[in-house]
Amino acid sequence: NGTIAISRSSFNNNENKEDYLAFVIGHEISHVLNQDSFNNSLKKGKDGEGLKPKKKELLGFKLSRKSESKADISSAKMLINAGYSYETPIKAHEFFAKLGGYGYITEKESTHPGYEDRRKKLKTFLGTYQKEQDNFSSTETTSGNWIFNRKENTLTYQIKTPSNK
Repeated sequence: NGTIAISRSSFNNNENKEDYLAFVIGHEISHVLNQDSFNNSLKKGKDGEGLKPKKKELLGFKLSRKSESKADISSAKMLINAGYSYETPIKAHEFFAKLGGYGYITEKESTHPGYEDRRKKLKTFLGTYQKEQDNFSSTETTSGNWIFNRKENTLTYQIKTPSNK
């Protein structure tokens, strides 16, 4: 339904790391924009037709891992386009992995790629994207502020305009 839930502990753990929190939010927004839940379910149903239950389940895991990698890359692109440094996605990924103890490897029954696989895909993307951006002449970024409303438990990004500077 487009709802993104981010645990309260994420805000506590990222009190002075707005950029890391932005990576998490961008990752989750990507899942919504790509309609990952629906598309993965549909693809699993179509491509898994006639497969034995175990093989169909493994297909679901593979689709999920692919969506997670795609969400990491979309989030990295969002952050860079918003003016965060190219190192932010890697640093955020490392921070959360260490915080949660997620040093695991990718397995057939994993819903998320392992630590090294995620890191490698992010680094590869960032190297390519940086080269593309270096060839692009514009350096304009969108500036603004994150506003957390504790009462409504919402986080909003307000773009700075001449009237609200």
